[in-house]
Amino acid sequence: MRVYVGSSHQIPRCWLSVKHQFAVIWARCQIRFVCATLLTTVATLSSCWNGTRDQPMSVPITMNTPFLQNTSSSPFAIGQLWTVLQPWVPTRGTVTGTVFDGQAQGNVDGASVTMNGAKLLSNTNSSVSFSVTAIPGGLQISATGSVIGIKTATDVAAGGTHTCARLADGTVECWGSNEQGQVGNGATTNSSVPVPVFGITTAIAITTGGYHSCAHLQDNRLLCWGHNNEGELGNDSLPGSPPVQVNGIKASSVVAGGHHSCALLEDGTVQCWGYNAFGQLGNGKTDNSSSPVVVTGMTTAKAVAAGGGHSCARLANQTVQCWGYNNEGQLGNETTTNSSVPVPVFKITTATSVSAGARHSCARLEDGTVQCWGRNTEGQLGNGKTDNSSNPVAVTGLSKATTVATAESHTCALMVDKTVRCWGRNSEGQLGDGTTTNSSVPVPVSGITTATAITTGGYHSCARLENGTLLCWGDNKSGQLGTTRDCFGRHGELGDHARVYWKRGEEIS
Repeated sequence: MRVYVGSSHQIPRCWLSVKHQFAVIWARCQIRFVCATLLTTVATLSSCWNGTRDQPMSVPITMNTPFLQNTSSSPFAIGQLWTVLQPWVPTRGTVTGTVFDGQAQGNVDGASVTMNGAKLLSNTNSSVSFSVTAIPGGLQISATGSVIGIKTATDVAAGGTHTCARLADGTVECWGSNEQGQVGNGATTNSSVPVPVFGITTAIAITTGGYHSCAHLQDNRLLCWGHNNEGELGNDSLPGSPPVQVNGIKASSVVAGGHHSCALLEDGTVQCWGYNAFGQLGNGKTDNSSSPVVVTGMTTAKAVAAGGGHSCARLANQTVQCWGYNNEGQLGNETTTNSSVPVPVFKITTATSVSAGARHSCARLEDGTVQCWGRNTEGQLGNGKTDNSSNPVAVTGLSKATTVATAESHTCALMVDKTVRCWGRNSEGQLGDGTTTNSSVPVPVSGITTATAITTGGYHSCARLENGTLLCWGDNKSGQLGTTRDCFGRHGELGDHARVYWKRGEEIS
């Protein structure tokens, strides 16, 4: 395998110059080396190095287990040279696919690559999994690895294209898309690694919406940050401002939706604020509100969920009520008519939790099963079909779920045995099964056996593990996986076989 390691400059010539009597030439070479090292380090931390001056070196494949063929081609032979770019950190994981002569192949089990004595890929026990995608002229290997620098996460929340984690010390860190300030660091630049949210030290819960985020503090105050054009921060502050307090409310929990937010109060009532064109604030009106308004007729809520344009609540009697946008049956009342006040979800009487996605909703029942309703064009209801349903349908084969999380067009469930299963859209790998094929029934997420919490965003998913680390998978165009960006389009010198594009990262373990 030919590897580009980023230190691209001809250092040997510098050292050769010491043999000459021209000390100035030698000094210039030394300065050049120091500057090049600094520039390379900056490139490593900020973005993909452009690769135009990288120094190549050969690294062979040391093991290649046979795998199922999709063509008549054979697997790469032991000793075959591959091209890999920027493998900055030795990594461990399981390769779930490879490419031979530009055609994708599956089921590579235990391929191992060694660079300078350090294995970069192996089939050792690891929480890291790799997905492989054929791209023009080569191969992209993406790692489902631990979010960089997060070791003490107690909670994780995935938004539209960003993600946040609450840490054990009460602080919050976020990463991913930040054009509306939803990462909360006072800037509007995307970050592919976690950065601290400004001024939060006592968070006990977090939530993320389409382009905004909120935190529930120990004293029951609510702070929100990010997009605020529709008043979803509950405060008249400018978008992109540091976290601001929601006006006039203290609550026991908060949830963020597409462009609105809702809070559960200790007395069982619910208040919402933000965008209200579809009645998702639940106050019988369709006017936006930058301050919390009371959801009509709700006095016994135990949990609340906010979706793309609708909201839901689980009541003390284990029924569920929803309100807002209903064009695809996401309110679950056997109609497709919007409602600006809560309506009962059909035949749900034993719910223990509820989750609202972009245009579908799901409830976990006390027997560990899950029922979903609403949009189903990509199988996100999990019933083996792709027809919308305005009343709840049972998720196929799921009987031991502890939590359910809904997203734009996929759904995931945390199981009793601490594994995770997902279903629905998979074009970005958000189901975590090593493919990009949609599934209308649950499929297991590869390599996760110690999950304690899950969350789903627009087109990505994350899990918190027992050891306090986080794993994320799926779309990473804005850095929302927290494992640094994919490097596309970097073409070095080639042999006769496929190129490999590696995801850089300080840490994938």
